[in-house]
Amino acid sequence: MITIELLNKHPDAIPALAAIWHEVLGKVWVPDVSVERVIERFKAQLNETGLPMTFVAFDGSKPVGMCSLRENDGIRPDLTPWLGSLVIDPHYQNQAIGKRLIDVTKKQAQQMGFEKLYLFAFDETIPDYYADLGWHKIGMDVFNNHPVTVMEFSLSEKERLTGTSIPNTSYQLYAESKAAFDLVGEQLYEFNKRSIAPTQKPEAIYKIYVIKENGFTVAGIYAVIYLWKILFVDVLFVNEAHRGKDLGSILLRKVEEEAKAIGVTLSHLDTFEFQAKGFYEKQGYEVFGVLDDCPPGFKRYYLKKKL
Repeated sequence: MITIELLNKHPDAIPALAAIWHEVLGKVWVPDVSVERVIERFKAQLNETGLPMTFVAFDGSKPVGMCSLRENDGIRPDLTPWLGSLVIDPHYQNQAIGKRLIDVTKKQAQQMGFEKLYLFAFDETIPDYYADLGWHKIGMDVFNNHPVTVMEFSLSEKERLTGTSIPNTSYQLYAESKAAFDLVGEQLYEFNKRSIAPTQKPEAIYKIYVIKENGFTVAGIYAVIYLWKILFVDVLFVNEAHRGKDLGSILLRKVEEEAKAIGVTLSHLDTFEFQAKGFYEKQGYEVFGVLDDCPPGFKRYYLKKKL
């Protein structure tokens, strides 16, 4: 189970967190900052009541992510406080851990009397994620010679203002964004683990590969080995101009071989009638379910394979 605690209670986690930070963020955007410098910086964040402070996500006793609340994050000294260093171990991404860390950090800032919280994002795709969580872009700036998107979150406004009371109960019904719904998915994930104990660590192992030609991505696969050593192939695509060259087979075999190497014996996926049913059958998959009229006039096939 994922738990979140203050870093000041777990100073021994600093080296592992510094390694995650360097792998996920540092070596891409600030390669001049060594892991040793990061360790020293994190040692200055062992606060419980004052800034800076850091929250850590643990899987048992293993640190798998972090998020800091700071007075400043290197730009715009007129704005405070800042949410920074949100990083998740790659093996634990897409499990809503980031949102939980963000929520804890927002709550802490609110309890400290702040009305707004700020952050900046290097990657131009990241602001969309924060926008789904209620953050708003307020401008652009530069950090370490990289353009960054500056965003703010109002801590004084309600996350949703259109809740509808459910008659004769204490509950309210809200329209929500996909990102805000992640907490529900996480609760379902925890329920699944309680029902049948996971047989693998980490509990989600992502397999993501692409094939490029002259720097241009022409094919790719996105798959996950989840909880009980079961492989799910979510996306497999080959650009139309590059089909018939065995690229899809190469990608699928790569993922299947790595899955088998750690004990996976079952793979499953789905495909539409107008997509790749024949291709998957040639790869040894068999249909175990069909959904008619999805979309209207077409079938959606569900396939499995014993590895």
